[in-house]
Amino acid sequence: MLRWIFKLSGPVPGAGRGPEGWRPAFYCLLPILAWLSWWLAFYPGLMNADSLTAWGEAMRGVFNETQTGFLPIVYAWLMKLWDSPGLIGLIQIGSAALALWYFLRVLSGLGAPAWMLGGLALYFAFFPMIGASLITLIKDVPAGILFLFLFSFTLRIIESNGQWLQSRIHGLVLACTLALLCLVRLEGWVPAAAFMAGLGWYYRGFWRRIGGVLLLSAALVFLVRGPLYAFYGVKRTAYEQTVRMQCAQLAVIYNNHGRLAPRQTEFMYQLAPAEVWTQWYSPYVQNGVVFSPRFNLERAYEQRRELTRVWREAVQANWGLLLQSRVKMGAIVWRILEPVKGYTYAVHVVAVPAGIDDNTAGLHLTHPLPAWEQTLRKVLQLTSPRACNWFFYRPAFQLYVIGLSVALLVVRFQRWPALLLAVPLVAQALLIGLLAIGQESRFLFADFLIMPCLLAYAVVLILNRHRPGAGSPHSEINV
Repeated sequence: MLRWIFKLSGPVPGAGRGPEGWRPAFYCLLPILAWLSWWLAFYPGLMNADSLTAWGEAMRGVFNETQTGFLPIVYAWLMKLWDSPGLIGLIQIGSAALALWYFLRVLSGLGAPAWMLGGLALYFAFFPMIGASLITLIKDVPAGILFLFLFSFTLRIIESNGQWLQSRIHGLVLACTLALLCLVRLEGWVPAAAFMAGLGWYYRGFWRRIGGVLLLSAALVFLVRGPLYAFYGVKRTAYEQTVRMQCAQLAVIYNNHGRLAPRQTEFMYQLAPAEVWTQWYSPYVQNGVVFSPRFNLERAYEQRRELTRVWREAVQANWGLLLQSRVKMGAIVWRILEPVKGYTYAVHVVAVPAGIDDNTAGLHLTHPLPAWEQTLRKVLQLTSPRACNWFFYRPAFQLYVIGLSVALLVVRFQRWPALLLAVPLVAQALLIGLLAIGQESRFLFADFLIMPCLLAYAVVLILNRHRPGAGSPHSEINV
């Protein structure tokens, strides 16, 4: 498998196909063993309501776009190999290990010392957010892994002055990565489009290759969302996410004494009584109202045209109030310390000790290693309080480090294309900050993976500049 990927990825400067080329693989052994220990302790995996919905679709063979449509179909394929959510965890662990190996190989080719590769291995092995997430069945995990692949490809593009794009195989891999990012998450097209826009701007001399990547990725998305969805009868239910967001924003306006006409409040009371709109509301958790047992979400779906009209009128009259509410609701993106009256949802077994929500499929943790499971639970318990979770579970700190690392690359090394390394992450963060209706770290899982990688890249460039006889990495690129 790795030999095929060697051929696919092309030569990396300083990383041959002999022992040095394979050396980064050994650094991945520790993270793999650590992640497998999470998998064994919490077998078959952690599953929240969204996880159970996607798995249930795969079991019944009835699909809709609520969970993107694509992942449940993939789960259904995998069920034929092993009818257990544990397989998904194993695949996520294997995919993360492959992405880490590829990045370490690229970094090693740029002259990274052994202590740096070892330090990255330790981070990926023992950072609890990563280990716990990889055994959670949720679309944010494969999305985060794809972000890490995209980050490594971007490094290759930058270090080769764009020459990496000349290879047809590279273009194919990049197009598939972008297409999968669009398919795994409904809003995945936003960071993908931002990346392609930046790529086209900085490397417009390769416009033919970039145009080919764009067309191929768009064609792949069309083939999946068109013929494949039609074959599996995927129901077009993406509107459900829009309905929930609209109801959540109406709750913000209602609880902050915004301007609402009697006709608008009357319609809102058809969906839920007045006390539901107030008692279940939190400035940090807008979806609390929507998922109240007394909220008639089905009626909201059925009357979504009227809801859209009411919502549009309310937003036009209260857009300033909604923007102010984003300061609190988007705190997961910009605020390092958890708000005093806020919360941070990161690891499901902390929020729901059972690890898997109540379900009719008979899924539950089997506790194969009870002593090790309790050890990991203690680790989570020690790192989850407000005094610690700013580093371990809140992505704002990771985002700030990413921003500072890119600023260092641009200011000190005059590498403006290095902005491409952060463009997809910033686009994703802005989207979450503007639209998220909950304080959930999983939305920005990619930041926990990429932060140490970007920081390591910046340090490698500093070391290369001060290393006697070291030239520019560009001069060593063999494409």
